[in-house]
Amino acid sequence: MKRLGFRFATGGAQELFGVIPDLSTFGKGMANGMPISAIVGKAEIMDEMENIFFSGTFGGELLSLAATNEVLNRYSKENIPQKLEEAGQDIITRLSALIEELNLSQVVSLSGHPSWSFLTWRDCPGISADALKTYFAQLMYENGLLILGTHNISLAHTIKIRNSTLDIYRLVLSEIAKSLADGSILNKLKVEPLQPLFKVR
Repeated sequence: MKRLGFRFATGGAQELFGVIPDLSTFGKGMANGMPISAIVGKAEIMDEMENIFFSGTFGGELLSLAATNEVLNRYSKENIPQKLEEAGQDIITRLSALIEELNLSQVVSLSGHPSWSFLTWRDCPGISADALKTYFAQLMYENGLLILGTHNISLAHTIKIRNSTLDIYRLVLSEIAKSLADGSILNKLKVEPLQPLFKVR
């Protein structure tokens, strides 16, 4: 289990889902982006670390340890995961309502945890999901919002920022609905449709 430490719960996804893994790995989220990683786990497994050699590029770097100490203290005192979840749920609730209002639920939906949600685009007659996603990104960029279709929430996403984001979503999704209705999306694309970097084989 990895990567989901501190975003879903102070104890990571293992706390949220009630799973006790043999080993867990955590990364720079522990230190608010500073370079650090950790392997933690059951005592009988961690004791084996005494018998092997392990090393890291920043093994002796103390600033990241100080940052980690501060970050983990804030997480414990301020219940940061709950704040992230509340902000993310606000976006999900309002964006889902907008998608329904514009009759776009057949082509786009939201999934994931409120602290890290995703837009999922689907093919529709004559237009691929990749083309829709590309048109979405194009319009978002033109309206000043750099996004590829995920909401990776941080404490910087205040209500003011969320309101601004949803205002841009309204403009962009309204244009997508209009362009779907008149069949003009492919003609409006300024680049070839983006292709997924990773695919299931």
